Amino acid sequence: MTQTLNDSAVQNISGSFTAQIEGEHNHAFVAQLDRSEIRPTMNGNWLISGVQITETWETYVIRIELPDDFPGNGTEHTYSIREQADPDSATVIVTMHSTDYIADTGNITLSLKKGKMSATFKLLAKSADKEIKVHNGEIQVQMGYGNFEVDFYGNSAPLKDFEAQVLDIYDRTDLDGNHTKFIRGQVTEEFPPIRNIVTVALSDSLPPGTYSLSESETRAQVRFIRLDTYGVVMAHKGELTIESLPATGHAVGSFSCTFKHADHPEFTAQGSFDVTDSVV
Repeated sequence: MTQTLNDSAVQNISGSFTAQIEGEHNHAFVAQLDRSEIRPTMNGNWLISGVQITETWETYVIRIELPDDFPGNGTEHTYSIREQADPDSATVIVTMHSTDYIADTGNITLSLKKGKMSATFKLLAKSADKEIKVHNGEIQVQMGYGNFEVDFYGNSAPLKDFEAQVLDIYDRTDLDGNHTKFIRGQVTEEFPPIRNIVTVALSDSLPPGTYSLSESETRAQVRFIRLDTYGVVMAHKGELTIESLPATGHAVGSFSCTFKHADHPEFTAQGSFDVTDSVV
């Protein structure tokens, strides 16, 4: 089932991410999943970042990084939590009241299969002479999964290769009540952190098939978004083929198209996607 989001929402996740924090400050942590992210990184790790902003605008973050070598078949794997990163352990930073607490002991056990991640964790973390205990940590989330790959061509292309770290399908309704489904892939560069997004937009009124892309065609579109000064560009020519509709929760297709940024020469893209989003 698709969710109603927008192009700038961080990630389409359902479920829960909770923990109990005790010590310098006591707090029942409940992540707001529309502010959180769970994804592989470009440096070979997984990032699990839960964010909660309270009614009084206090921000709490539990940020976990761990190796990406755990199996994706639902088998549980346990990592020790250590202060310094190494290939066999996880690192955790807990941020609250504008202070970072670095975990120096603990463990996390997790499993992943078809976008469903389950995890439990506990840890001790310190900041100078302050210490906190995090226990009853639990993550039960469902994410989109599959693949979304794009090759970009041309000197003006903002990047060359795009292999999505985050995948989802979402719905948006305009003022006239028309529904559009979006198939979205995202890649986040690490230093500095810049999100690159490719979306395929398809009107609910369209069946599977091949569609010409143009500036005047609003029912089928391909967009490239780079969340820095570059902004958004829409394919102004090319073709989009849809084999399986996103409304089914399993979107399959491909595209070959040309983009033109107002301040740069044209560049082209060839992409394919096979995305399942069972978020409910």
